[in-house]
Amino acid sequence: MQQHNRFFDQIPVLLALGILLGGCTLIILPFGTTLLWAAILTFTTRHIYWWLNKKLGDRPWLASTIMVCTIITLIIVPSIYGLVKLSVIVNSYAQELRTYLDQGIWPLPDWISHLPYVGENISVWWDKLVNGDADVKQQFNDALKWLAALLLTIAKMTGQGFGLLLLSCIFSLFFYVSIDNMSAWLHGVMNRLSSEKGAEIIDIVGKNIQAVVVGITGTAVAQGVLAGVGFLITGIPNAISLGLASILLSLIPFGHALLWIPAAYSLYHQGEHGWAFFLLGWGIIVVGSSDNFIKPILIGKGSKLPMLLIIIGMIGGAFNFGLLGIFIGPTLLAVAYTLLREWALS
Repeated sequence: MQQHNRFFDQIPVLLALGILLGGCTLIILPFGTTLLWAAILTFTTRHIYWWLNKKLGDRPWLASTIMVCTIITLIIVPSIYGLVKLSVIVNSYAQELRTYLDQGIWPLPDWISHLPYVGENISVWWDKLVNGDADVKQQFNDALKWLAALLLTIAKMTGQGFGLLLLSCIFSLFFYVSIDNMSAWLHGVMNRLSSEKGAEIIDIVGKNIQAVVVGITGTAVAQGVLAGVGFLITGIPNAISLGLASILLSLIPFGHALLWIPAAYSLYHQGEHGWAFFLLGWGIIVVGSSDNFIKPILIGKGSKLPMLLIIIGMIGGAFNFGLLGIFIGPTLLAVAYTLLREWALS
């Protein structure tokens, strides 16, 4: 009877605790994405922060401020510059396309008509477009509208992402200062859950998170640089700006193609057929395929996460969390995969 009364005595406490947790969740929820990315950013760069703080004589606020200012200078400022340049370039491509359409549909190049298996079908479809077939013109207009909507969605997602990224940097300032206390708290929680392997699990999860972030970022930078080299070689205007924009688009699977394909077509239309095919081949073989070996090398050094999960995490994260989801998605999957793997093998 006494135990029965104790159970009912605990109900108000449990209800109060549930209300408290629910209220805290509602307050934190609007900042969930930025807080999560701030935690990932702080965790990934923690060794640099510890080194800097030691060099400054254990002055955490100064070290945190320098870290945040450096991140803003090296990541956000160039990214915003690249985004602005990208919008200008996309707008120029759109105006050029409108000019071509106003002058009439241009003839289909012979090499496309002679492509095996698909060349004849493309040629027939293009002839119908030139001759003003209503259904084909509708298909063409729908495709242009879809492309414009896609570019607008990417631009909107990127713009929102930079706003959240800037807010994440502000949160990171406080995370850096409290990183030792947060680390002790995390180790305490893991030791309660698994006293034998708590520290080992934290170490494995940390390596996976760092490997994923470094792998995605490093691959995007490498692909952007390679794309920029291709633009420089072929004499495309604003090659450096296009390279910076390619870094941003490379965060999205095959996103860099949105720049070098129109650039290659522009060269072809100007009569630079050789350079157009060179840029097309450079984009497919060098820039496109580099993802297949750079990312596994960078991620494989510190993570056993399957590449399929990383790709799913990037795409799913982007749909659910926007630009920052490209990092958050794979990171969450890396944590879940690591914990489940350690639990299953223990």
